[in-house]
Amino acid sequence: MDAELYHEKSFLDYRAIGLSNFPTLATENSKVSPDDASDFDLFDDLREHEIDWFSWTPLEKVYQILSPYGRPTYVYPAFSYFAVGTSKGTVAIFNHKQFLQVALLLDFKCINPKVTMIRSSVDGTHIAASLESGDLVIWNLNRKKQDSKASDGTRKIAPILHITEHRSKRITGLGFLSERHTAVVASDESGNLSYHSGFRKGIWQLSYSTANLKSPSMTGNSNYVSAVYPGFANAPFSDLQPVAVLSASSIALISANNFNLCYYGKIEGVITDHSQIIWSPCGTKVCFSSSSLLQVMSFERTFPSEKLKISSKVTWSCEETIKRIEWLSPSFMSVLTSSNKLILSGTMDKIQVFEIIDMLPIALLNPVECGLAYFNRRLYALTNYNMQTCDFLSWSDIILKFVQRGNYMSALRALRFFMTEKCIPWSIFRLKDSLSARKRQLSQPLKNLSVASVRHIVRVSDANRVEQILCQVLEESLHNFSLIYDNEFDSSNFIEEALDQIPQQSKETFFSCLVCLIRKKTVRTLTPSVFSELLQSDYIYHDTEAIKTVFFDLDIASIDVNLAVGLCRKLKLGRELIYLWTVTSTDYLTPFVDMLSIIGGSKRPHQLLNEELEGDKHLVYDYLSFVMTGRQFPVQEMIKSSDRLLNVKLEICYILFNGTLIDWPPHSGQKLYTCKNQSDEPAFPYMELLLNFDLKRCLSMLHEVLEDSYFDDDSKETESSANNATPRLKVSRQFVVDFLMDRLKLRRPSCEKVLITIFVVHNLSKYPQFIRLSTPLIEHLVLLLCSENLSELRNESEKSLELLIGGHYVTATKSLISHLKLKKFDRVLLLVYRQVEAFPQMLQLRLESHELENFYHSEVDVVQFCLGRTQKKPAERKGVTDIILENIDKLIKHDVLGIINCLDKYDPSLHATVFEKAGKVEKPLYLQQYFRSHNAKAPWQFEMLSQRIMDLSDAQNEEEIEELLARTDFSSNRYQQLLDKLKDRNSVYGVILVERQMNNYEAVIDDVVTFSKDSQDKEKCAKLLDYAFDTCCAAQGEQSRNCWSRLLTFLLLNHKDHQSHWAIKRLLYHLTMLTDSVFGEYSGFAARDVLTCSLESQDLILTRARDLASVFGEIIHLAEIDEQLLSTLAKIANSSSSEVILRHEILLQNGWSIHSSNCEVCGEKLWGVCVPSDLFLIWRKQTKSKSAKESKAEGERKVSTVIFECHHGFHEECLKNLGQAADSYKCLLCPI
Repeated sequence: MDAELYHEKSFLDYRAIGLSNFPTLATENSKVSPDDASDFDLFDDLREHEIDWFSWTPLEKVYQILSPYGRPTYVYPAFSYFAVGTSKGTVAIFNHKQFLQVALLLDFKCINPKVTMIRSSVDGTHIAASLESGDLVIWNLNRKKQDSKASDGTRKIAPILHITEHRSKRITGLGFLSERHTAVVASDESGNLSYHSGFRKGIWQLSYSTANLKSPSMTGNSNYVSAVYPGFANAPFSDLQPVAVLSASSIALISANNFNLCYYGKIEGVITDHSQIIWSPCGTKVCFSSSSLLQVMSFERTFPSEKLKISSKVTWSCEETIKRIEWLSPSFMSVLTSSNKLILSGTMDKIQVFEIIDMLPIALLNPVECGLAYFNRRLYALTNYNMQTCDFLSWSDIILKFVQRGNYMSALRALRFFMTEKCIPWSIFRLKDSLSARKRQLSQPLKNLSVASVRHIVRVSDANRVEQILCQVLEESLHNFSLIYDNEFDSSNFIEEALDQIPQQSKETFFSCLVCLIRKKTVRTLTPSVFSELLQSDYIYHDTEAIKTVFFDLDIASIDVNLAVGLCRKLKLGRELIYLWTVTSTDYLTPFVDMLSIIGGSKRPHQLLNEELEGDKHLVYDYLSFVMTGRQFPVQEMIKSSDRLLNVKLEICYILFNGTLIDWPPHSGQKLYTCKNQSDEPAFPYMELLLNFDLKRCLSMLHEVLEDSYFDDDSKETESSANNATPRLKVSRQFVVDFLMDRLKLRRPSCEKVLITIFVVHNLSKYPQFIRLSTPLIEHLVLLLCSENLSELRNESEKSLELLIGGHYVTATKSLISHLKLKKFDRVLLLVYRQVEAFPQMLQLRLESHELENFYHSEVDVVQFCLGRTQKKPAERKGVTDIILENIDKLIKHDVLGIINCLDKYDPSLHATVFEKAGKVEKPLYLQQYFRSHNAKAPWQFEMLSQRIMDLSDAQNEEEIEELLARTDFSSNRYQQLLDKLKDRNSVYGVILVERQMNNYEAVIDDVVTFSKDSQDKEKCAKLLDYAFDTCCAAQGEQSRNCWSRLLTFLLLNHKDHQSHWAIKRLLYHLTMLTDSVFGEYSGFAARDVLTCSLESQDLILTRARDLASVFGEIIHLAEIDEQLLSTLAKIANSSSSEVILRHEILLQNGWSIHSSNCEVCGEKLWGVCVPSDLFLIWRKQTKSKSAKESKAEGERKVSTVIFECHHGFHEECLKNLGQAADSYKCLLCPI
């Protein structure tokens, strides 16, 4: 048992208070953003205020103009025009005013001329299109020869090149190569990946050559989807012109310049008709979609190699099938799903959806992937009724919409959204991609909007809510300023401009909001004009907490010190005045000296403080605690300059511990006296002044100060030079303790001596490596603590003695015993007994002391400790055990399980003695807990077991008796002794269970018979009969027959009792169920043997047959009734089942009613109106046919139907086609 200290709050535990009743200050650089900053979503806010951030505009003329050229099938937008492909193979080019500029026509006949894809060259002068037939066509928009011109001025241009290599195949990819006009790369569904290059053949004729781009590693003829590289010259991989190719199992990048494989990787997915692969506009990312899977891969190149490798990859699984993917910007894309939802998402670190646009209202033309395109902040859509374009609001439009609705808060939050949100395409909102450029773009609008918001709130808002709303607007504005500007200059100017917008009657509200924001650290600086107006306002005079907020949370550089000091003096704010002085001047001595002068009653003029300390003269102790531990008073911030802090500590130590009066001001020759009579000045005048003014507070201050590492160094040095205005002194913990020890030698009140002693002892034990005291000094401290009788310091004196003795500072501990007994320092006395190994006295003290009732070590802990330490000391062990036995009842009540475990560990034989010594109330509790974890097998445990069983028997707890006996292992003589004891106590259940434990089953039956005769309690008799039946079933052989016979004899003799009638039937039932194997080697015994043996008993022979006749007659009668009941039940079952079977057969012959007239598999008519005529004729022919062979007519397989009980119908042939056998048809719609 290790010694521990008794934890009780001491006067030394007091810690200095900086700012009382003031909210916890945030860290210096922390800034609190608006409460709901992380929850704001611009798009949700737009919907909440019913603002559409995108708008559709119908282009009504386009479809009208296209009517001669066919239905629109594909749209392809560009800067100054957009191209629409038609079902007749024409590509019509419109300007944005819906005027048809050029019609690109075919000059050949084509069966399926529908345009499925359109691409333009880099310079926009050539157009390529793929047709549904597989033909590829290229037109030159700058042809000098004008083929034809319509009356409306529309140019009609014929193609310059017609490529037929992919005819009859669906084109899956098409694009111009680099900056060439007649070189395209195309892929189709058959697995062709071709590079077609046009060239001049002759003077005017244009032809082409075709090359296969497939790499040898790309085996097979699977479906390929391709995408050519972006054509601009300064793209990262423009020298390679890698073509992205997607197949069912891989993705490849093949250089179109030299046909080399730049990248090849395996993928998991299935190529579908909607699969796509596209290069990003920046030329470093490839995105592909397959079914519902979307993956974006970023590539990089290591020069001079031509190989590309993946630098990053993100994957996203959509909830629906993806129909189309398209890049909105280098990092953002749109995804069109099968339900016509356009998902806008970012692709940086992960696919992050930022908005979903529902395209169902505009009714996109099928296939939807061909009728939708994005270009330059605009969506182009082909619908069932007209062509439409979708324009997005710019950032300025969104701000304006909010302002027009008077919702300035949402406008400010929208600005913050544009600054902080990473997953939005900036180009859509006309914002700069670069964060620095975006800051410059939004800086002036923020200034204008913030000032306008303040002006609007003050003039329009409800007077009851204006403060709350104004505070939110200011906070949001300032947070936005912190996002855009790196310094706080612009934020301060905004506050000044906002103050100019506030009318005089609302300025108090504005200042309240401003102080709240300062407290939150949202505002750190103020302009001089704002600060001056704030301090001169009426609001600040009526709220001292606001003054603290302004002084302690604002940057000191923005504070007008003279104005602030004047306000502190006027309002008598000493702590705030000290803070302003020390922070601005770094002079920590002047406040300290002024406080010394004030508590010393000096009449000399004070430089800083005067009447401010009238109600707070203990401020000097808090001040010293803060400064000497490196904290800026009165806030919890650390003093930043380590050199200045060290100088301050040295200077203060010199003043306190130099032992002489100091000159103040320094080098002035004027001494700073502490006494009216100069001859009464003590050796350490200033330290003595602090000790005499409030000793407890001074000691607690020293106790806190000595924790600083400054006092670790034992070296002492005194320094005074011309460069230092005040001399300095290095002081250690040992020096402080020695100073106080010297003070103990003076004639001082005993209370002061005890307080100092407590301080010295606590620090001696706290810093043993730094503080050392001689043995005589320690004995002197002990004597002081033991001799002085101060009730108010009793607990702390005792705790100090504990520290000395527990730390082994005291050698002659035995001599303290008499003093400790006299003072009743029982905690200390317990430690002394432990050290001198007086274990019996230690245990006796712990058990008898009232002071130790709430001791950290329980009585059982001390018992265990004493038993463990006296294992090899017989004399001490006997003393300890005697005390345990004397107080055993108390120990059992306190912790019976603990004392049992303790005795088990050190002296199990004591259990028997404890059993003898324990009281009547404690003994059952002890035995109950003991036998829960112990098996009774040792001889000394028998008496304990006997008593426990008798207690349980008295309580009729037969289950626990049975469980306890099952864990015992005694001789038959022991069990017999226990049996005799139980019989003497008339313990019915105990006797029966012990006899069963002895396997004396016949005796159990005899006891049951005897107890049942004597008992009038029917419930008890029923329980005894249950024991009897269990016993008979447990017995074997001859003993089993005898048990059953005796029990039956008893029941027959008492047959007039209703309970006995029931028991007789139960017994006969058991006998009937028993087999010959139950009787073991006596295999000849059976139920008749038990009956015979019972009837031959002397008791039944003497009974008149007339008395038994009724019993046997009833038994026979009951047997007949059972037989009749069984016969009747069999008849009922046969009758009921025959009806069910008959009904089932009739239903099978007639068939079930059908729920639907259609086959549930193929959907064809089974019967009724609109059944096919040929099937009706076959059915009619079959119904007239009399032979089975004629039923095999043509069409039989579609006439035979199967109808299930669930009323679902199928063609028999449909069920067979789905794998069902003719003899085991099952409904396909109903669960099994």
